[in-house]
Amino acid sequence: MCSRPTPSPRWRWAGTGAIWSTSRRAGLLANGDELRVLAVDGIDGLEKLQAGWMELIGSAGIENPFLTPDWMRAWDGSLRPERTRPLVLAVLDGDRLAGVAPLCATEPRFLGARRLGFATESETGADYLDVVCLPGREDAVAAALYDHMFGGSEVRWHALTLRAFNPESLFLHHFVTRLERAGKSFSLRGGAICPFTVIPEPLADATELLRPARRKRQRWELRALGREGRVQHNAHAAGESGFPAAFEIFSGLYVARWGQERRSLLACVAAAAGVLGTEIDLLYLDQQPIAGLLHFRCGTRAYLYLMAVDRSAYPKLSVGNLLVAASIARVSKGGVREYHFLRGDEPYKFLWANRFPRCLELEIRGRHPVIWLEQFLAAGSSALKAALR
Repeated sequence: MCSRPTPSPRWRWAGTGAIWSTSRRAGLLANGDELRVLAVDGIDGLEKLQAGWMELIGSAGIENPFLTPDWMRAWDGSLRPERTRPLVLAVLDGDRLAGVAPLCATEPRFLGARRLGFATESETGADYLDVVCLPGREDAVAAALYDHMFGGSEVRWHALTLRAFNPESLFLHHFVTRLERAGKSFSLRGGAICPFTVIPEPLADATELLRPARRKRQRWELRALGREGRVQHNAHAAGESGFPAAFEIFSGLYVARWGQERRSLLACVAAAAGVLGTEIDLLYLDQQPIAGLLHFRCGTRAYLYLMAVDRSAYPKLSVGNLLVAASIARVSKGGVREYHFLRGDEPYKFLWANRFPRCLELEIRGRHPVIWLEQFLAAGSSALKAALR
């Protein structure tokens, strides 16, 4: 399970040292109380945010490992690009945290544009990203961040691109409303599709989620694999004695399938495994691993993050689907009600999924020669494609 925040005392900000910058404008709550925005520039400041951030996640009932400070810290240590650094915007109501925007800033090489986006999204493929808000304060947090971004704050930016936005985000609704009222130029469009399945309760057999023809095929493939030898399914959760060995086996399968360049992604997962509810399912045939998957289990949700299948073994059988069935059946017994396959349109996801949301992309372009050039080239490319049709 994702680590849950423990009750923490009221906490205060220890001054405004080098890592802090305060907004020059603030939003107002409905009762007139002022909200302040502080920019935490760099990974070192996360320690001061950790307790309040996790308490905020607990208050909001968020079941998403990609919105935790632990995931951002793991990304920073393994996958963060050279010219990109964390930039967390913390919204304060007095001395309590009311909102957190987990962003990153990418610096230009020479005279390019400074870009802001969601931290971890591009490098880790994280989905359902959002600005974490105290329930009932989404509008006030949106107002404070809007004023901070457009009111001459010390956070400089030329382009804001927020991909993989949670389509159910109340913050996004209020923020876009303010953009529209102010007449700002922006684009809001559909992004990657993120299939998932809502697991019925009770679930006797995971193949119940499949269409009849596919269910019949699935059961035939399981029998066919069983005729080749002894089929065994094992699962290990982070913190258990068998997890390190299972992680090594899975890593071997994953690197063999996807290449050595994926080791940095495995290092990112390993760095946060103990606090993100990481679990590994392995499928063996005669004690030889032939498939593995890694998911994050967070409350009533599981997120299938990585999967690898030995394609040289039984290429005519959907070994990966056999493992997915075993994994869904196992976690459903532990209270998981949603099994998320995350972004991508791989065919196997549509066999199991019964919900097909699409994350959103919000883009705001500022005034900068590079931005104008990009817009000009994009418009020219669109016009050329239209002319060639």
